[in-house]
Amino acid sequence: MSEDKIRTFEQKRAETFSNSQILCNGPGTCVPVCISALLLEILALKKVIIVYVESICRVETLSLSGKILYYFSDYFIVQWPALKTKYPKSIYLGRIV
Repeated sequence: MSEDKIRTFEQKRAETFSNSQILCNGPGTCVPVCISALLLEILALKKVIIVYVESICRVETLSLSGKILYYFSDYFIVQWPALKTKYPKSIYLGRIV
C-alpha cells in the first residue's frame, strides 16, 4: 500500500514540475553536468534550470567553475556583496549556510 502511495505522489510531482533543475555549489565536477544539461536544451529535449551557488570562501573573485557557469546558469548566487558589484547578473542573498 505504501509503494502505491509513493508512486502516485511521485507521478503527481513529476506532472506538476515538468522542468528539471540542477543545483551546483562550486566543485569542478558540476561543469560537465551543467554542459550536458545545456546540450539537452539546445537539442530541444528538455528544459533544465541551472542554479549555481558560489562558495562562501570566494570573497573577491569567482572560482573557475563560477567563471564558466556565470554565462550559462539561469540563477547565479553569490554570498558576498563585493562579488555582486563585480558580476551584475549574480544574485546576492547573503551567507547561505
